[in-house]
Amino acid sequence: MPAEFLSDQERERYQSIPSDLPQEDLIRYCFLSPTDHLLVAGMRRDHNRLGFALQLTVIRLMNHLPQEWYRKVPDNLINYVAGQLAIDDPRCLNNYGSREKTISEHSYMILSYLKRRRWQPLIDTVPLERWLLERALEHDNEHVLLSLACDWLRKEGILRPAIIELERLVVSLADLAHQETYRRLSTLLTDSFKEELDKLLTVDTVLKITPHNWLSKPPVSPTANQIKLMLHKRQYLAKLGIEQWDTSSLHPNRRKRLAVLARSKTNQAVMRMSGTKRYPMLVAFCLEAYITITDYTLRLFDEYWEDICGQSARS
Repeated sequence: MPAEFLSDQERERYQSIPSDLPQEDLIRYCFLSPTDHLLVAGMRRDHNRLGFALQLTVIRLMNHLPQEWYRKVPDNLINYVAGQLAIDDPRCLNNYGSREKTISEHSYMILSYLKRRRWQPLIDTVPLERWLLERALEHDNEHVLLSLACDWLRKEGILRPAIIELERLVVSLADLAHQETYRRLSTLLTDSFKEELDKLLTVDTVLKITPHNWLSKPPVSPTANQIKLMLHKRQYLAKLGIEQWDTSSLHPNRRKRLAVLARSKTNQAVMRMSGTKRYPMLVAFCLEAYITITDYTLRLFDEYWEDICGQSARS
């Protein structure tokens, strides 16, 4: 699996100061409060005051400070902040990057003022990963998980690192989610039960196909034979003890996602998967099949009964 999923354009959006900030965002993130003004007033010279204030607003806006950000600030943001500081010539910002030490000192002051700190991977990776894993068990859209990770960092007062670092963390969640799902179902997954699940992937001597394929096939038409076939499938799953399975720890979205994966894979592909992936997937497949087949049966019966009533009325 690739360690990245963002396109170059998407990654650039995360890493760059927006050049088309709407007025409401300028006001929300870049309007300087009276307390902000007091802090900025402590800086000497216009270029330091403007640079300090811009760094403050960029951190508020992005919860991230791009490398050499002071060379990439869009004009509308520079002019908006300079106007608040009554700085007549915003071009003075060109002098701000001349001393790296000054910029670093300002960063330290701003983070302290905003009660935020820089990302520390050895400290922060584990709690973020643990929190994200719970979200990954609900839905596995990588873009959504990345956005949630950014929200978590902002809420925790931690400055976001380079987006590639979070991107790789999100990608790693796929395997962790499989492991956690298996762990949560471990009391159900006895050796004998796993043998029964594996039978779903081998050709049944009576059915002449694998139960996995057989259970995946939808009904063709509302006939008595199709209703009996659906009831037969439901009975097959009932014999596995499906109504007694304790899968309360499996989030419904996770169950549906695993079932979709199981239906979309060939028997051979599922069989080649590790047990950590295969068995939770087959459990989810059976659960969703049981629900779907029950719905099919009820719908077929309604349509069949309606057809019979229609024929009786015409005769």
